[in-house]
Amino acid sequence: VVIADTLKADARQAVADMKSLGLTPLMVTGDNARTARAVAAEAGIEQVYAEVQPQDKVDRVRALQRQGARVMMVGDGINDAPALMQADVGAAIGAGTDIAIESSDIILIGQRLGAVLDARQIGAASYRKTVQNLWLAFTFNGIGVPLATTGLVHPSWAMIAMAASVSAVLANSFGGRLLTPSRQLQPPAGAADQAADLEQVSISVPGIHCRACVETIEAHLSTEAGIRSVRGDAGRKRIDVDFDPDEISTSQVRDQISRLGFRVA
Repeated sequence: VVIADTLKADARQAVADMKSLGLTPLMVTGDNARTARAVAAEAGIEQVYAEVQPQDKVDRVRALQRQGARVMMVGDGINDAPALMQADVGAAIGAGTDIAIESSDIILIGQRLGAVLDARQIGAASYRKTVQNLWLAFTFNGIGVPLATTGLVHPSWAMIAMAASVSAVLANSFGGRLLTPSRQLQPPAGAADQAADLEQVSISVPGIHCRACVETIEAHLSTEAGIRSVRGDAGRKRIDVDFDPDEISTSQVRDQISRLGFRVA
């Protein structure tokens, strides 16, 4: 009888993507050293700390912070809660324990390790937009307020300038999303001849709340073999998928959506 820890399907790729971005992945676990080293080697992680107690996980995070590193801790268990609180950013797997979720700053929906990088990308984009909006607001007010207080600008024009400032901030915040075309997979070369063999399924996903939910599902399904195109509709809460039945089945498509943490009707 053999018992083994298995990697998540996207673990290897997620670790490789982290390294390509200049991040350093570390494994800190309470499991025995032999198991930890084997799993880390399979995932591509070089730095491994095994047989670590919960309080020692916190000490490990503090040690990294003292070295000037910014630490993101990802965990899902009760033993991870103290380290999640100590880290600069704590991220809990959505399927983890309640105390881990309550101790974290970010909750990763589903069980994809790649969601860690998605969260980082969203955070970086949000920070850039915040900085841009502050510059826009300070520019408008830095120029407009002195002119208005000295009487060089008529009050009506000052009101228009204030409205323009708010409009510029809103346009900058939402402009990128409004101008971004809907994600749709491009069929591979020669796929036109095989179009007649494709099947289409329309799946109801009540858990969809916004366009971001749709984009998450589209991005994940786009990596699955056999799926030719994905079209989501946040208003109708539906995902339409064209797929090759010889490579993937309808139930497998539904399972992939469920693994992201979305309930499929």
